[in-house]
Order: sequence, then structure tokens, then C-alpha cells
Amino acid sequence: MNTYIYSKTRHMLTLAFAVIASVGADAQTLSEKCMPEGNVTLRNVKLEHSQSKMLASMNVVLNDLNVKSPSYVTYTPVLVSSNGRDSVELKQLVVTGRRQDIIFKREGLPFELEGSQVERRYNGKEQTVGYSDMTEYKDWMHKATLRLRKGDCGCGKKQEGAESDLFTYNTEPWRDFRYPALPTEKGAKQYKLHGTAYINFIVDKWDVVASYMNNPRELKKITDTLDIMVADPNITVNQIKIHGYASPESPYLHNKMLATNRAQSLTDYVQGLYKLPASVFAKAEATPENWGDLRDSIADGRYPIANRAKLLQTVDKVLGMDDNQKEKNTDNLEAQMKKAYGEDYDYILKNIYPHLRRSDYEITFTVKAFSAEEAAKMITKNPAVVSDREKMSVAIDALQRGDAKTAEYAIKNMDETPEIQNIKGAIEAVKGNYTKARQLFKKAQANGCTEAAGNLQSIVDIE
Repeated sequence: MNTYIYSKTRHMLTLAFAVIASVGADAQTLSEKCMPEGNVTLRNVKLEHSQSKMLASMNVVLNDLNVKSPSYVTYTPVLVSSNGRDSVELKQLVVTGRRQDIIFKREGLPFELEGSQVERRYNGKEQTVGYSDMTEYKDWMHKATLRLRKGDCGCGKKQEGAESDLFTYNTEPWRDFRYPALPTEKGAKQYKLHGTAYINFIVDKWDVVASYMNNPRELKKITDTLDIMVADPNITVNQIKIHGYASPESPYLHNKMLATNRAQSLTDYVQGLYKLPASVFAKAEATPENWGDLRDSIADGRYPIANRAKLLQTVDKVLGMDDNQKEKNTDNLEAQMKKAYGEDYDYILKNIYPHLRRSDYEITFTVKAFSAEEAAKMITKNPAVVSDREKMSVAIDALQRGDAKTAEYAIKNMDETPEIQNIKGAIEAVKGNYTKARQLFKKAQANGCTEAAGNLQSIVDIE
């Protein structure tokens, strides 16, 4: 009696055989003196399906098989389609007796056995041989049956009717879904992270006082990010660049000096906290007066500014100047604003100018390329360092295991490209939402994802 035990593993459907009954010839055929006696037992039969290959493997137990010295016996695994119209023979397993093994080694295999796996049987001893073969995957293999055919005995006798079904490879349809080739990535991935800190400085000073006003909170924006990067062996910090901005009050040249020194002081402060190469820290840069953000704020209707249009005209004049012109003219223009629109200026000085004094930081870093297993872990720990390609790889890998939850999380917040629409369709199919899956596959197909057409047909077949 055959006992079937099914278990799912990655990209495979495994059938473990506790015992498989005889696939040998009948008693009358075995009466021939040179013909083999007894049966083989098959264990751990597996079919593993990737997008392009089908791999069959099994353990063949020869303990109960007795092969006469001058003979051999062949076993051929055969994949047969559900309708019987298509089939493919896999590599033969040839089990020889002692004398026949010597002949094969001396003279080579006959034409009909070329490419076979040959094993010598040591009669009377426990013996198990491993078998595996790979063939190109075809769509009809989705519901194919794996059979084992017992063939030539080496005495000119054929084993008629000696063919036994092992099992039918009938995986869930979504395991056969297709996905476009993932974009190519070479080596480590480079990123740039931008942030803004509003560091408070004592009037006319540029030393960073970590405990001053809101500085503990603002400095933490930078250090929290770098703490994670420096502690992660997968990340290499390549450059840290700080750009300081001052507000327009006070003379232009004075603001230029303050902004430059404060930006460099913040750079030096951060450098002192970490054991990073000095080359990582770029020379600080500065914008003496932050007229760009001043314009955005004045134009913002949430601020109660009476002479908004007039003030914007003055600001736009400044923004149209080069650095030399700003150095010569901005002090006068700011004085005109203060004189002509005093009440508005006082409001701006109190409520807008403080936000113009800021320090932008840019951290350039590289992250090593992750394997699918590493990327899956990093997605939950630090998704920012996992590339789109790696996220898609994690999602596809999870889908082929039937894990819709992991796949959904992996592509969370990714732009909905045709490739992502295709993956989302597969996610819905795995969850059993076939109507929604069909809609997504149609959308992906319409947007140029050719693989979605086949996936759509799979959904039709299910329904």
C-alpha cells in the first residue's frame, strides 16, 4: 500500500514515501534466470519548480533488489500531462550486477543507455542511491503526473506493464505566476539622506552649545541617524555635509561670517562624536541670508501679513541678484522693508525669521547588496536601506511560498509601476481575492507588463 505525505517547502512540493509497493515485474517474468529479483523502494520524492526548470529528485532504496551479475535493470521517471497528450522522460537510472558493471566500465554504455545514471548493486547489502534530473518547465507540467517505468533487464527481455504512478504535481495556480526580470544592481547601493536641524546659537556666537534652548532635540535629529548608520555593519558612511542658513536681519557681511562659522562649528561638533575618517566630513557651506524661505513664508496665506504683495516684490528683487549684488544691496532693501511696512516687518522678525536660521545636513552612504533572506529581515528593521529591487525580490519569493502578508509588507509604499501592479495582483490571488487580482493583472497588462497576461489567464482557469 502506498502512503503519501505532502509537505510544502520553498519552490517545491515534496512527497515523502514511507513505503512504495513493488514496481517490479510479475512473478512469471521474474522466473528468467538472469532477470533481477525483488523490488525498489522510493523515498523523499520531490518536484521542484522554478520559473524555467522542473527538478525531480528521489532516494532509491535497493535493499530488496537482487541483480544478477551479468544483467542490469533500468528505471525511467516520466512526467505525463493531465490529459496524457504531453510527456517527457527524465534520465534513466541503471542498476547493474557485478559483471555487467565491469563491462560498462570497460566498453562504455550502449547507445540506448547513454546519459543514464549507472549504479552497481551490491546484493544482500543495504544500499540507497540518490537520483535527480532537471528538465525545462512547460505549462502542462502544472498538473503533470510523475511515473516510474521499469525497463530493460539486460537479457533482451522487456518488463511489460511495469509502470507505476508516483504522484501528481498539482500546486496552487499562483505558484506559476510570472514576474518581469528584476532591474540589475551592481554591488553596494548608494543613498543620500537629507535633514534639517534648527540649532540655536548665542547672539553673535557660533560655538555649538549642546544644552542651549532646543539644541538637545535638534542635535538628536542628526545623531540618531548617524548612530544607526555607524552601528550597522552593512552601512558605510561616505560623506557628511552641512549647509548653514542665516536670516536677513543684521548686515549681510556679518550674516555671511556667522552662517559660515556656525555651519563649520556644527560640522566639527558632529565629527567629534564619531570615530569616522576626517575625509568623511565635507567643508561646511553657508547661505548668508535665507531669502528663498522668506519668500515662501510671506506668500503663505496662513501668516497675517497686510502688505504681502509689496513685500514679495522686494524679496523677488533680491532673489534675482547674484552674490556680489546681494552683498551690495540687501541691507538697503531690508531697511526699506522695515521702514515702509513696519508692522509687517515686526511680525516677520518675530514669527518668521527664527525659522530661516537652520542647518541642512546631507549624509551620503552605501549599503551592501542583500540576499533575499537578508533583505527580508532588513525590511522590518530598516526598510530605507533596502532597494526597490530587493523589496520586489522579497515579495516574489514570499508569494511563491504562499505568504501574501510578507509580500504585501515588502512592497508597501512603493510606486505603483506595472511590475508592482502585477505583484499586487498575485498577492490578491494568494489571498483568494480573484476578482481584485483580475483587475490588477488587467491594469498591469494595459500598462505594459507582458507577464500579467499569463497570470490573468491563470485566474480565469481558477474561476
